[in-house]
Amino acid sequence: MQVHKQNNNHNLRNEHGIAIGPILFVVAILGILAAAIAAGSGAFSGDTTSESNNIKSSAFIEIGENLKTGVERLVANDIALTNINFDPTVSTSNSNDLFAPTGGGIAPPSAALLGPAHNQWQYLLTTTTNGWGTAADDLLVYGFVPTQSLCEAINRRANGVTPVPTVNIAILATGTPNHTAFTADFGPLRTAPVGCFYTSHVWSIGYWFYQVLAVQ
Repeated sequence: MQVHKQNNNHNLRNEHGIAIGPILFVVAILGILAAAIAAGSGAFSGDTTSESNNIKSSAFIEIGENLKTGVERLVANDIALTNINFDPTVSTSNSNDLFAPTGGGIAPPSAALLGPAHNQWQYLLTTTTNGWGTAADDLLVYGFVPTQSLCEAINRRANGVTPVPTVNIAILATGTPNHTAFTADFGPLRTAPVGCFYTSHVWSIGYWFYQVLAVQ
């Protein structure tokens, strides 16, 4: 009987020793899986941001093209640039209203893409020192772009380049859309009638989408 008990104790000790190996193996596998999940989450987050910027950049460009089409309709009907009404809260029924069926024939653009600091589209007739047309005034629409990466995505989609040019321009992005005239040098942008730029001007510091709607 004593011998039998000793054999049982010996077997129990062996069984306990054998169980440690599988436990350590499982712990190691769990550690590897945790690291892989963490790395995958970071990559997924980066891919999500990139895809979001691609979608938003397309939306900015589509809005710009739509507004340009509306302005071209008005110009074709002999409406002067200074007489175009861009404010849908004032009127959408006259022949000079951009957002009227009898005018530009387009719907007002959504402001959902714009940052909270400047949450309105701005339609400005600019007195330029270096613009697109041969006369003094160019009509552009501007929209505030919340991030540099989105600005780069807009330029990449619109013009095939990523760098964001700097323009010394003051955009009064408050109040209702207007024809406020101001002087600006668009030299860095002249090769591209649509895109995104950066300005450090205190009134409108940040990144801005732009689309040339008409030139004179």
